[in-house]
Amino acid sequence: MATLPFDKAGYLFIESLLHPATGLAASREGECYTTIYKNALAAMALLHEGNRLAAERIFEVFRKYYQINRDNFEGLPRVWDVCAGLPDIKSIHWEGETAFLLLALNYYKQVAGSYGKYHDFVQGLKTWLVQRANTCEQLLADGIANMYAALQPFAGDPAIQKCLNRLRTCFFAEGQISSLDYEHVLEHIIRGALVFGDTSGFKYLPKFARSEIWDLDKTVEITAYNAFVADPFINVEMSAQLLLAANIWQPALPKAPGRPGPECQIDLSHLQAELEKLQVPGRINSQSAGLPYFVTERGFPQASTLPIIQPTCYFLFYFWGFNPFAPGWKFALLPGT
Repeated sequence: MATLPFDKAGYLFIESLLHPATGLAASREGECYTTIYKNALAAMALLHEGNRLAAERIFEVFRKYYQINRDNFEGLPRVWDVCAGLPDIKSIHWEGETAFLLLALNYYKQVAGSYGKYHDFVQGLKTWLVQRANTCEQLLADGIANMYAALQPFAGDPAIQKCLNRLRTCFFAEGQISSLDYEHVLEHIIRGALVFGDTSGFKYLPKFARSEIWDLDKTVEITAYNAFVADPFINVEMSAQLLLAANIWQPALPKAPGRPGPECQIDLSHLQAELEKLQVPGRINSQSAGLPYFVTERGFPQASTLPIIQPTCYFLFYFWGFNPFAPGWKFALLPGT
């Protein structure tokens, strides 16, 4: 267990993931695998803590790819090799991941005062996302929400506002690939709150609650949440995202169902203590610590025993009161929430 509080130890862990040669953030310490999304999260954490230089090194890698491919830009490859600083050109270009990088660049503008040398890069990302919004009925709801949040700062442009209206309609629509499913998909509940200010999905949270014995320490039981109702296992990243969303929107959360006597607001305050149990010391910096992706082994080797970037970032964001989908501003609550 790290001796520092998590808001310090977790940040040191994020710094330990940065490759000294390329500047990219690895998924886990000593690995060469990463994604656009993971690096956007890392850049936001670095910017929040005043390390602009490290965040700029991340942005430079992706800006270089854009500059080389700007005449035929089709988004950024999702998967990258941290050690080589190169993309897996066969990996899918996900709108949601490219949107998350734009979110990080929007935050950079807030911190630095302007986009600076990234202005053209931002314009390229924005243009591509607006084009992709024309087929938002074919995209997943979480990616649609990411796109909406990333384009929201440009709402003063009538064309962007039209695009935002379309994305919002797609997110809340039924009967299509992107169909919103608060009852069965936790990420939809979280995006609804953090992006659109809609907390109505929180009433389904009891369906997602799970308890498991942690594989790293067989004496520790963790009570948290899964990503999909059908999953019999906890997803630590989704649990950390949920804690963040609940903390930001606590006054607007619906009443907890199934309680005897007067209804009480949904309370997730216990979840912080549950996630704190899962802290794993870093290997590069002994004072660093992060969270694993799962509580029990599944999906990929040492998924429950090695810390990984995404849940660590979201747990940091919780401590900082930082909404990565709207850094520096809040969405208005939807009517009736």
